[in-house]
Amino acid sequence: MEQGPISGGEGTLAYKLPRPQRRTAYPAGNRSSR
Repeated sequence: MEQGPISGGEGTLAYKLPRPQRRTAYPAGNRSSR
């Protein structure tokens, strides 16, 4: 069922979620920590 990086909507969500979230979490956490 889910044996692929881009099987359907989940593949795109997992790709788009970690990308924007990581970029926003890194700078946001760094600025807040400092």
